[in-house]
Amino acid sequence: AVVSTQSGHYGQATCDVAYALETIEYCENAIEQSAAGDITFYPVQAGQKARSPCPFNNDSYAVRQCNAQAEWEEPDITECDSINTGKIKKITVESEDSVNDLKEKTKDTNVIAPKDIEIVVSKMKGDEMKHVFNSSTTTSIKGLAENSMAVMSNMMVASRSSPTNQKTKNQIVDSIEYVALLALEHLKYDDETVDFSTEASDVILVKEAARSLSPIGNENIKINLNGSSNIQNLAALIYKDNKAFKPPLNKSRGNSFIAGKVVGLKHTKREGDTTDDSISFKMKFDFPDLKNPDKKPRQKVLKECHFYQPESDSWSTAGCTSTVAEDGSVECECNHMTSFAVILSVEENKVPMWLSNLVLGINVTFCILTLLCTLPFRTFRVRKMTIIQSHSILSLCLLCITWFLMQDLELSESEPAYENTSCKAIAFIAHYFLIATFSWIFCCSLTLKSQIVDAVKSFGKKNKYLVKKCVLFGYGFPLLIPSLAFLMDFLMKKYTTEGQEIHYIQKMACWYEDIWIYSFILFPIYVFFIINIVCFIKIMRVIGNARRSSDGSSQRKVVKAGFALAFTQGLPWVMHPGALTDGAAEVFQYLFLITFGLQGIGLFVFNVLFQEEVLKNLCGLLNVKPPPIFLSVVPSKQRRTPNSQTGETSLGTARNSSGNADKLYSNNFTLTSVAATAVEKSIYQDSSYYNELHESSVVTEHKSDDTYSQLDRTRGTTRELGGSNTDLLHRSPIPGETEKPDHQGPPFV
Repeated sequence: AVVSTQSGHYGQATCDVAYALETIEYCENAIEQSAAGDITFYPVQAGQKARSPCPFNNDSYAVRQCNAQAEWEEPDITECDSINTGKIKKITVESEDSVNDLKEKTKDTNVIAPKDIEIVVSKMKGDEMKHVFNSSTTTSIKGLAENSMAVMSNMMVASRSSPTNQKTKNQIVDSIEYVALLALEHLKYDDETVDFSTEASDVILVKEAARSLSPIGNENIKINLNGSSNIQNLAALIYKDNKAFKPPLNKSRGNSFIAGKVVGLKHTKREGDTTDDSISFKMKFDFPDLKNPDKKPRQKVLKECHFYQPESDSWSTAGCTSTVAEDGSVECECNHMTSFAVILSVEENKVPMWLSNLVLGINVTFCILTLLCTLPFRTFRVRKMTIIQSHSILSLCLLCITWFLMQDLELSESEPAYENTSCKAIAFIAHYFLIATFSWIFCCSLTLKSQIVDAVKSFGKKNKYLVKKCVLFGYGFPLLIPSLAFLMDFLMKKYTTEGQEIHYIQKMACWYEDIWIYSFILFPIYVFFIINIVCFIKIMRVIGNARRSSDGSSQRKVVKAGFALAFTQGLPWVMHPGALTDGAAEVFQYLFLITFGLQGIGLFVFNVLFQEEVLKNLCGLLNVKPPPIFLSVVPSKQRRTPNSQTGETSLGTARNSSGNADKLYSNNFTLTSVAATAVEKSIYQDSSYYNELHESSVVTEHKSDDTYSQLDRTRGTTRELGGSNTDLLHRSPIPGETEKPDHQGPPFV
């Protein structure tokens, strides 16, 4: 937009006026060459419609939409006449000659307008055509049927080039089936089998079809009727072009299309039979594109028999079962007759299968390595945090295994994935372990929070049933989520019509439908994720404060703790919603795979390589020296030596003065030492660090409840004997002093 400013003087006032010139997009002048003649559409603003008079009937108008991108859409010329409209209107269908005349008038399909198609369809489907067939005196119905089909074939061909809506196309198909049914009802003595071809379809009319010993059809279509079916005559209409039928919707992220040709079937009942229709037949589709579909290696393919529903412009499998032969051909067995086709669906696999398998394999490998480095040793196995983390890693490992089984499961080409029992069972188990993984991460976060953030409140308190509570929640709660999903799926299918098309499993692949991913997978995951993030922030604040109050601690441990927690918070699932979109789905799928694949590696690095005690134990078994890069930068003895001048240590501050000793000792011990001890114990799990801390402090794990009472008793005894606070500090060294107390605590196990 261009903005200009003008200033004007009115008496003593000055007025600044700004004019904004907005750029407006237009659709340019266009001439549409159609069966209704050349129609000129003049420029209009984007988002508006242009109206132009029809060339052959100026009292009507053609309409064309200029879309928001300033591009012309297809014109609507349904109200416009063609050069032959007047001639077609004058023809009255009352005899075979009039049908031939109508065929000649519609022979040039390039000048047949949508309005002409509607006129012809109304003539061919009315009572006039029934009268023509009733009054036929020929010994064979073939001539009349062929000419009538030729008229409708011209209409179908004209609909390809002329802008015709789907409703008109459905009317053309309905008229063709109507003419075929009239021909069946009027088959003559000489009409044992009538077959002919038009530009739009191949037509086969069979008398006494149920008694036919050989299949009905051609080299690509074979129809076998059940002898007990209530069928007398049969008409098979093999359409050469599928454009008259609305393409199937691409569901479940698969590319679906009509393979081969659409076959329409019409029949007449046996004469004098008043029973209900009893139809049973098998139809084999043997087209080249069915046998050799265009797909990538390991890309799943589904071949299903469908019938067309013109009232909803959709395809359905109701009443039909599909069987795929070894050669790739498809046999359909149905109990009704209409227009049938085989819908070929090819899985839309944007991420290569080998990459997905590689990621899952990496996760499983590193998860197993992490468990093997800790669980076989009692020193690590008895720690509560190690137990909780091990269950989380185990759940992640089992999740990856079940996902691998899901995507490599062999599915039938004729059966949707949601009907495969094995697929549903594995999907349920995978759903369970996915929620279980996050349930254990949730337990881990709450445990860390209670031991670090709430260290003062929980110091000295033992939760004997912590692991049992986590086991109950970590393996009990995840069972509820997939069970609810299965129950909802069952209830929706039983009590709602929309639920018939909404499945727990996709149609093309053994994977979950989007609606279930959002409601029963992502929703509980993000609830856990948000809670874990809150705990993570609180934990990092305490760790940061402990680092600032410690002059010898390393920043690397803070970073280590932060990354260790971040990797266990489900970072990959931040990317997953983007993988469900249509725009950047492929990009987010790769990001999800990369971050998900790093989970196993991250768990191994943070739980083995960055844990000095675990690493030293592992290297000791292998008789190798631990890599210095994974060890602490500052030796532990240097970190714990107090300052002789000030009495400051890495865990707190104490002064050897009688006035402030008790106060400073109590405050620093409570707020700093406890938090730092909990950080070291809960996150790093470095027993050498913790043991030294334990040995240099009066605070022990099993006597923490009596710390303050013991301090009071000692203070009282000292005063009675005339001692001072200096003696107190000497007998009970503060945390961090190198002097060892009389009591030696147990090793950190």
